[in-house]
Amino acid sequence: MFNTLHPLIEGRKDLAKTFLQRLSKKRLISFLKYYVSMNEPSRNILNTFIRNYSRYDKRWKIILSSPDTLKSFIKAYNLSETSSTLAYYAWDKERE
Repeated sequence: MFNTLHPLIEGRKDLAKTFLQRLSKKRLISFLKYYVSMNEPSRNILNTFIRNYSRYDKRWKIILSSPDTLKSFIKAYNLSETSSTLAYYAWDKERE
């Protein structure tokens, strides 16, 4: 009864879980090591990317080319290029 979180926090948690569940065990371990090694501002950026990726991880009828800075990350964790690109550009840098 008292352990319930605000719906916004629950939604964010569910999006993060969705992202992590799509990774293979090997990639999940690699990702968690990478995540823990990051500083707090970088971790916050990655948190936003993870939530946006889960939101945009759909079957799109278009193919978007990802920016060069994102390509190695997409390849390392076997992510969808279109969903990753949408998640990358959905992050509003001025708002954050």
